[in-house]
Amino acid sequence: MNWHAKKIDEAIKALGVDPKIGLSDEEIKERREKYGANAFKERKEESWIIQLLKQFNDPVLYILMIAATLNAFLAEMKDTIVIVSVVVLNSVIGFFQERKASAALQALRNMVAPTAKVIRNGKIETIDAADLVVGDLILLESGVKVPADGRLIESKNLIADESALTGESFAVEKKAEAILPEKCPLGDRVNMVYSGSIIQKGRGSAIVVAVGTSTEFGQISEKVAEAEETVSPLQKHMEKFSKGLSVGIMTIVGLIFLIGYLRGKDWLVMFLTSVGLAVSAIPEGLPVAVTITLSIGVAQMAKNKAIVKKLAAVETLGSCDVICSDKTGTLTKNQMTATRAYCGGKEYKIVGSGYSAEGYVVDSSTNKPVEADDSPALRLFATISSLCSESSVSKEKDSWKIEGDPTEAALMIAAKKMNFDDSQYEVSIDLPFESENQLMAVSAKNLADSKRLILVKGA
Repeated sequence: MNWHAKKIDEAIKALGVDPKIGLSDEEIKERREKYGANAFKERKEESWIIQLLKQFNDPVLYILMIAATLNAFLAEMKDTIVIVSVVVLNSVIGFFQERKASAALQALRNMVAPTAKVIRNGKIETIDAADLVVGDLILLESGVKVPADGRLIESKNLIADESALTGESFAVEKKAEAILPEKCPLGDRVNMVYSGSIIQKGRGSAIVVAVGTSTEFGQISEKVAEAEETVSPLQKHMEKFSKGLSVGIMTIVGLIFLIGYLRGKDWLVMFLTSVGLAVSAIPEGLPVAVTITLSIGVAQMAKNKAIVKKLAAVETLGSCDVICSDKTGTLTKNQMTATRAYCGGKEYKIVGSGYSAEGYVVDSSTNKPVEADDSPALRLFATISSLCSESSVSKEKDSWKIEGDPTEAALMIAAKKMNFDDSQYEVSIDLPFESENQLMAVSAKNLADSKRLILVKGA
């Protein structure tokens, strides 16, 4: 149902809820039986043994295993060891890659809020988010993660971060009274809140309209879990090659054995000769080269924090020239990074991505690291980037934890990478950012010498 197109009283009536009292215990029980729990469906994963054995299900590996067996009886044992090592290496790498990729669905589950504040039986309660049902009245405030999809019935300066769902870096101002057309895009539904999004500012209340896999996040989770595995071009070529090679070898070996036997040669001698030819014809070096090449590709992808589930998928990705993507409906981390700075007539490169604590700033002309105190221009850049902000940044292990706007966080982290010390300043926000002004201003007092600066950021 298009809840965003309904008025507040229409939504309340359709769900049969009193906005002051909420649901009764009996209604909660009935609705849980009807709509289900507010949780993603748990799918039984294959055991690690089955996943490991599946890695051996490959035509090329069949040939290698046959070659290893024949080599063990007819040729040198060292050849058998090499071939077995290739088979095991290929399977183990594929196994670990698949295990890493299986964490994607669990990551989606972790994005759901653990608890929710609701109105039930006329009282405000804090419950497990999994216990929410359709029709529950949820209370929203700054810093809260939305536990389920809901139609707003009240909003006061309510601003929500929906970047993980829509891909938009800017927070959305929510308005409960808004009435929207039925075909309104997800990112423009200002009278709705969605599971997994975060309330940045303000307060509000909403009536739950979808839980569990019926939520927008839940539907993405279902698609991830139900994604079909397809055969890559490399796998198709290798399978075709393996079948052709097998048929060719068996045909030639059979003919040699038959011709030798018909010419009066001893059948055992001809059999051993034929088997030896078959073993020598198998290109055991090919899977070695393919596995090592793909493994290098997987390692390079992992360095860039991209988990590849199947080794052959690396080749498929390498065959792509252009990847077209629409950010709406995708999952993003909403982490912005400042990469270039131009001040004092010089250009600087800011190294490090996202909110990682690792990073530094280098002078593009000399390629040498610089710090805030190296020049007045850099000092001013770092001062404004760090202090002229409504957000906050704090160190947490190997990354920065931010509260507020990701654009401001990117600038503040850039200042941190220049070793700028903001602890010596006392800051008061004189002019908060407003879209009408397109700028903000703060007053910063240096505690060391009591000098005061007026810092402005914006258009």
